[in-house]
Amino acid sequence: MLNKDEPWYLSCKMCHKKVKVIEEAAACTNCNIDNVAYEMRYRLRLEVCGAEQRARVILFETDKYLLDCNVQEYVQSTSIKKEECHNYCKLVLSKDKQFNFLVRVDLTNSNPRRLNC
Repeated sequence: MLNKDEPWYLSCKMCHKKVKVIEEAAACTNCNIDNVAYEMRYRLRLEVCGAEQRARVILFETDKYLLDCNVQEYVQSTSIKKEECHNYCKLVLSKDKQFNFLVRVDLTNSNPRRLNC
């Protein structure tokens, strides 16, 4: 797990890019809108290892399957005593565990550094 911050972020409801919130108004630089509707979304950064190769992967809404809760439930449950929260402990304890991911790869992507799954 590579997250330095929380495993969630505030995103624009239109494009899902990160928004900047100032006094309850959200600005999306991608959509060029100053007061855009936004929501919380999962974003978990992982380093995936297999044999001798490594890859960095970002999971977005897939986290709800790993944690068995949606992002609103996670944020609410960790808002008081994070270290005692079941969801937070589950996330921390999943570090260095082995998971199997089934992915569908989009080979038509024009960016060679980005793999769409």
